Amino acid sequence: MSKRLTRILLLVVMAGLLLTTAMVNAKTIEPVTLKFYSWETPFKTQDQAVIKAFEAKNPRIKVDLEYLGDNVFDDYQKKLDLLILSGEKVDVVGLSNSRRYTNYVMRGMLMPMDSLLKSDHTNFNKVWSFNTKVDGVVYGLPGELQVYFVMLNKNHLDEAKLPIPPLNWTWADYREYAKKLTKGQGSTKRYGSYFHSWMEYCTMGLFSTKLGYPYYKSDGSFNFDDPMFKQFLKFRYDMENSDKSQLPLIDIKTLKVTYRDQYFNEKASMIATGTWMLSEIKDQSKFPHNFVTTFAPLPRWDKNTPEGRTSADAKMWCIPKTAKHPKEAYKFIKFLTTDGMKIRNVVLASVNKPGFNNSIIKGIVSDGAKYYDVKALNRVFSNKKLFLNSPTVMPEYTDQVNTMFLEETDKYLIGGQPLDQTMENIKRRAQEIANRAKK
Repeated sequence: MSKRLTRILLLVVMAGLLLTTAMVNAKTIEPVTLKFYSWETPFKTQDQAVIKAFEAKNPRIKVDLEYLGDNVFDDYQKKLDLLILSGEKVDVVGLSNSRRYTNYVMRGMLMPMDSLLKSDHTNFNKVWSFNTKVDGVVYGLPGELQVYFVMLNKNHLDEAKLPIPPLNWTWADYREYAKKLTKGQGSTKRYGSYFHSWMEYCTMGLFSTKLGYPYYKSDGSFNFDDPMFKQFLKFRYDMENSDKSQLPLIDIKTLKVTYRDQYFNEKASMIATGTWMLSEIKDQSKFPHNFVTTFAPLPRWDKNTPEGRTSADAKMWCIPKTAKHPKEAYKFIKFLTTDGMKIRNVVLASVNKPGFNNSIIKGIVSDGAKYYDVKALNRVFSNKKLFLNSPTVMPEYTDQVNTMFLEETDKYLIGGQPLDQTMENIKRRAQEIANRAKK
């Protein structure tokens, strides 16, 4: 074969190889579209800003965000479960707290993220400050911390000639405030306080007396022998039935009362709630009102318990087990829970800037300053004694325990079941749940 012919053949082979390589590269750089589901409609503008920033850094990955339910997690969860179980494309999901998160883990619906973190050379503990491990495995990354505090109607305080509560106030002080703020009768009655139907409103006393999740001791065993459970349940019962300064739980259940309407419609003067509600104060289209909201820390149980402790949970961002693009989903979630949360102006769960700072408060208040007592808000979250009491032990059956806990506490608060019997039932049924999970 002549040298000339050999050269021609080599050129043909090389051209073929180049064409093949180009075709492979063209295939690998095809854009991936992630399907992302959320329930948090108040964050629509911020979410689009997060997606825009992410796509600018990652032009090969597009994010298609859809909201299921209008800021009501229960509605969102029902629709999300149907999508995942029916095989629809779902790559990224948000979950509202640790209980919901462990429920999805227990049902086998989430993809473990440890291998993705490892391949990305990311040390979880050096990036995020909130522990999301369930039995040693990471199934989600924490984005926004949810910190409990008290919102108060400043007009009602002024009317009752009550000062903004001090940083070291107690639940006994809270009860006295509620009595003095209660006004009227019947359908026009204004209650001094509002406790919703969630477990937090049956356990808030423990946020200052015990570290970690109320249900568990540090070794993972149940904590239901803690006398604070009975004390705080009795405290709530007395506010509803003796003081009549709080809407009874039976009315909340039968009338399907929403806590946002109760506060913004001035049916209640105070509400212990989480930082997710801060951005809603300025949302006049959804919650029209003309009063200023002031702020106080969550009370401590009594003068012998530490000042500044409050409950802190987190929203989790996860990859369903059926996700089509897990690597790209992980990349987006990592961005969302770090740089993305700064764009969202929320309480950060990242190690570098955990919690609140002045820029976050400014971002939350923005053009709605006239509805906030900004000085009081800064005072609460700049308190040097502020301690975010977050879950340290969270077995995968926690959501089952919570359902049972509410069944029994409802029997006490509504049905007249004796308190001692209520706690005995809780202890027995909790252990039965744990025993079944171990089989």
